[in-house]
Amino acid sequence: MRRARNDPGEDVLGRLLAASDEHGQPVSDKHICNELLSILAAGHNTTCVGLAWAIYELSRHPQVVAKLREELEHAGAAVNPDVVFTLPFLAAVCNETLRLHTIVPECARIPTQPVEINGRIIPAGHALLVSIVGIHHDSELYPEPDEFKPERFVERSYSVNQFLPFGGGHRRCLGAVLGEYEMRSAVAEMALGWDFAPAKTEREIRHNLAMGPKYGVRLQINRRRQNA
Repeated sequence: MRRARNDPGEDVLGRLLAASDEHGQPVSDKHICNELLSILAAGHNTTCVGLAWAIYELSRHPQVVAKLREELEHAGAAVNPDVVFTLPFLAAVCNETLRLHTIVPECARIPTQPVEINGRIIPAGHALLVSIVGIHHDSELYPEPDEFKPERFVERSYSVNQFLPFGGGHRRCLGAVLGEYEMRSAVAEMALGWDFAPAKTEREIRHNLAMGPKYGVRLQINRRRQNA
């Protein structure tokens, strides 16, 4: 209907309708449908789950909270929220959260031509499942992979094949940048305004396609006196 009106609109559907492929041709309706289904299936609650895990890990690591607050207060994040996307330790806290608690643990790809992986030929049309959580817990890439250590993202950079919480390739999550901004903004606001402690040890379980906390991340929360 929107194609017929020649008015794609300004929302996500409109942006997809206005997009073109690598050959300059309009994106097919099938591709647009798949993108929208991906958003509905895996993009509706991922940011809030990421936030829950971030606050859970911060509540268990007060030294990380102290370092994060120092960065935020020095940068004036409470006065100018636009600076949150420029702060390296805040980014590291969010990245380490998504590494340790990978929300979408795998992604599927179907090769259009035969591909060789570790000496094995995968025929075209055969589905491949890439374990993102396996990559994120590779001890060669991430020493002590089960530990929450944001500093690892300050000390080195990871390629798009080593850190991929939003998937990879041309099918990387459409909302990745928005999700990152939302997560950093919310983590900064909560770290500056609240003290929190874990009320229960959490564990992950699968919720349909994604992973999430089993117990809902129960915390003891108090407003910080200096912000009262």
